Amino acid sequence: DAQDPQMALAFLNVAYRANRTEEADAAADLVERAAGTNPKSLFTLGTVLAESKQYERAASLFARVNELTPHIYEVLYDLGVALYNLDRNPEAVKYLAEAADLNPGPSETHFRLALIASAQNDHPNAVLEFKHALERDPKNPNYHFLLAREYSRIGYWDGAIEENSKAIEINPKEAAYVYARANANYRKGEWTAAAADFDRAAEMDPKIENIEYLRGYAHRAGGDFEKA
Repeated sequence: DAQDPQMALAFLNVAYRANRTEEADAAADLVERAAGTNPKSLFTLGTVLAESKQYERAASLFARVNELTPHIYEVLYDLGVALYNLDRNPEAVKYLAEAADLNPGPSETHFRLALIASAQNDHPNAVLEFKHALERDPKNPNYHFLLAREYSRIGYWDGAIEENSKAIEINPKEAAYVYARANANYRKGEWTAAAADFDRAAEMDPKIENIEYLRGYAHRAGGDFEKA
């Protein structure tokens, strides 16, 4: 029914995913016209568009909702994420930071701010925001892994080893965590620990690039020439 905004809303999500862009855009136009200046309806449309990776239009709608009803955490967060996905990081930071000020509780806001800081090589702020995210969600292995990556980028190998170890403890089946700890041990000169982790990572995922060379080098550096 072309006059049913709810049906159009459901259809546009499917249509975008099926690359039926022209029909999806028409459905989005219908929903936006029906929404008028209703912030809840506009926000719902923006959410569906963001889920369909239509970030430009989603950001525009979230910005419009923010003008109609300013200082709402969910609106600011979703606007910030949409802008982040458009690589408009300075604008994204502005809205995500305001969202974090309004509601510092959710870990996702700090996680997004950390990703942006990391992309801008602002490692101190990236470390700080990943730590804030972990304070709120300490059992998230990816947060530990990404904090370890920041530590590696500034050469703080003990921190990288510790955070990767926490990620492994939470999810021991993820080869990327083991490989990252192996690299940190390798960089620190902990050859035996590095070799053990490279061996384990190779067993978990033998397709890791250069894994055989790295495990061989670590064994050789540690004096185990037979395994090397």
